[in-house]
Formats: sequence, structure tokens, C-alpha cells
Amino acid sequence: MFALLTGAWRRVGWWAAVLVSAGLVGLWVRTYDYGYLAGLHAVLLAGAGWGALRGEHPDTVRPWNGFTLLAVLTIAVAVLAWPLKATLAFWLERPERGFLVHDGWQQAMSWLRTQTPAPVRDGADSNLPLGRAGVMTDWAMGNIVNTLGDRPATASRYPEADRLAPLFLAEESAVRAAPLGDATVQDAVRYVAADPRSIGDFFGGHLMTTGEDMRRFRGIELVRDVYGRSRLQTNLGDAYKATFAYRLLVNDGNGLSHFRLVYESPQRMELSLAMEKSTSRMRPVTRLIPAGERDEAPIVPPAGDVEMLFTHRLASVKLFEQVPGARLAGVAPAGAYITCELPLRAQSTGRRFVYRQTTRADESGKYELVVPYATERVAISDVIAEGEAQVWGPDSVRRIQILESQVQAGERIELEAFRGGE
Repeated sequence: MFALLTGAWRRVGWWAAVLVSAGLVGLWVRTYDYGYLAGLHAVLLAGAGWGALRGEHPDTVRPWNGFTLLAVLTIAVAVLAWPLKATLAFWLERPERGFLVHDGWQQAMSWLRTQTPAPVRDGADSNLPLGRAGVMTDWAMGNIVNTLGDRPATASRYPEADRLAPLFLAEESAVRAAPLGDATVQDAVRYVAADPRSIGDFFGGHLMTTGEDMRRFRGIELVRDVYGRSRLQTNLGDAYKATFAYRLLVNDGNGLSHFRLVYESPQRMELSLAMEKSTSRMRPVTRLIPAGERDEAPIVPPAGDVEMLFTHRLASVKLFEQVPGARLAGVAPAGAYITCELPLRAQSTGRRFVYRQTTRADESGKYELVVPYATERVAISDVIAEGEAQVWGPDSVRRIQILESQVQAGERIELEAFRGGE
């Protein structure tokens, strides 16, 4: 409006400022973040218009020549193409990208963007998706989810304690009840994008952000180093291994009732615990595994003062979906342990693993297991079941089929009673 009233729109410098500003605003609109930038850039453009008017009256402006027009069009293409998604591959999917946006994030976000339904937008504010559509992730990777995955991340601006805390809670019920702004994880999150660096290189910093004490995560246990030697060692103990992020990344969500693995990246990463021998100071670290390096390749310990206490080789990004889960219920002898097992395979990597969850029958002999996986093929999942679900009791096993509709509806499935159950 300022430019129209004053004639600044006739200056080439003003249009260059407009295009750059529009490109930046468009970029952040795409990432569902920093909405205040539109107002900020409106003020900056008014200043650019004022500056364009200084020194030369608009009436004396020379006509646009071919060179000027070419310069403006070049700026328009270079700056506006990214928000318009025309050159996304050029800007963000280059082979020389850094450690943060590595191949694993490219692979996982490509799957998320192309294989999952786009969130529905609210007509009043197109940046706010309706319903349970959020992707919970480490704040450091939030804008990767927003931009490459084109899905709304629950954290992406800066380290906020309440948005990081769910990753480091121990109980699944506490994770789902954790607040995320005006909602909870249960109400706002559909997917979780997990990166080993959350419990690796970033772990100490995240604990500081959430106000946790690192000493709470330490323990003493029998460890085996890369040479096969065992000894008692101060280590990251049970509290570390009980965190939600660790259970997702290292244990594939075993024992969880409402989160199931739907994709893992072929790009792999090592998660290790490094200890400085001279000070016994420990820190979890990660390393991207080069393409072609086999899992059975020996782990080469670092030289010098550092010793590796354990190493896990994991997918560099894992995507989990939050679902209501099918409720397997039955009767067994009081106090009996009941275990559900389901063999699974991640098609992206060919890796086979077993989902396993155990519960115990109460005093009346009743039990219930909430299982997030179906035994049939699921359309929006790269992970498939390889057989029936098996429910083991004290004396026998029950083999059952679980439909995806039962998982999504939280349906109760009654099982035949185990011997001794009433």
C-alpha cells in the first residue's frame, strides 16, 4: 500500500526487496512456523519503499530495460521457487548436504510426504491442521519434518522443555498424557520421527533443556567392551533405557501398546557410549554408517583416551504411528504371565524383528494386552506382519488374526481361556 501511494513500486530496488521478502515469508509459511514474519516484512518493505524514493523522484525513473527485467525475473525464480515447491529437490536434496539433513531424513520424509494422507487445513488459518496430524520429533529436526515431509512438527522453533519432555518419559501413559501446547500427545500426534541423536549427541543438551539431572540416568552394570571383556562399569543405566525415545529406537517399540513402527530408513547410524578413560566421563555419541558397510563389520574402537562401552547399529530415522490398538482379552490362572508375539519385516531394509508385549493376569485371572499391529497388510505402513500373532500362556499358545480395523477402533478381541482360568 505504501508503494502504491508513493510510487515506490516503479523502482527496481523496491521490487527486488519485495521478491526476497515474499520468498522468506513463503518459506516459513511452508514450515508452519514463525507467522509473525509477515508483519515484520511488511515493516521492512515500507522501509525499502522509503529508501527507494530517496535521491530520485519516481517521475524521473528511467523505463525498465531488458537487463533490469531479466534481473527481476531471475530473483523471482531463485527466491520464490522454493516456497512454491518448484526447486525443492535442488535446494534440499543435494548430495553435499550436511549431517543434520542426511540420507536417512531424505528417505523417511519422502515416505512420509508421499505415503501418508496430507493433514486437513482449517479454512480460517491454513497453517493449523485439524485433528490428530502432528509429527512429534526432536526440536532440532522439526523444520526438516515441516519442509521435507510437508507435515506439521510439534516442535521446530527452539528448545522448549514441554515439547522435548515426552521423548524422555518412561511410562507410555505419561507420554500420551504429556502436554503439547493446548493439547496432549494422545490428541495431537499421529506420527513420531525418532533419530538416534536424540539419545546420542543431543542427549546431554536435551536434559539441560528439560531440567533433568544426568545423574538420574546413570547406573552400574556389567558391560562388555568391543574386545569382549566384561566388567562392572558406571554406565547409562535403566533410566536411560526406559526413556520413550530409547524404547522406540533401540527396542523397536517393544512393550508399547499404542506406537508401531511404520518405516525405517535404509541409511544407518551407530549409537555408542563413549567414555574418557582418564576422567571416566561418559557421553552417548552417534556416527552415520557409510553406504555399503555391513552390519557384521567389526566395530573399530577409537584411538586415544576414548573407549566405547556399547554400540547399537540402527536406522538413522524411524517413523512410528500412534494408534488406539486392538485389545486382546482373556482369562488365565491368577498371576500368570501372558505374552503376545508378532513377527514383522521392514520392507525398506528387509530387517526382521519381533514385536513382543507381556502382561500378568490379575487376582481374578483376567488380563488385557493392547497391541498396535495388525496381522494383515496395512496400506499406510512399510512394515508388514509375517504370520499370525501368538499369545502365549502358562501351558499353551493361542494363534490369532488381528484386523487393521480392530487396531484403529481399539476393538476388544476375546481369546479362549487358558487352562486353569475361570
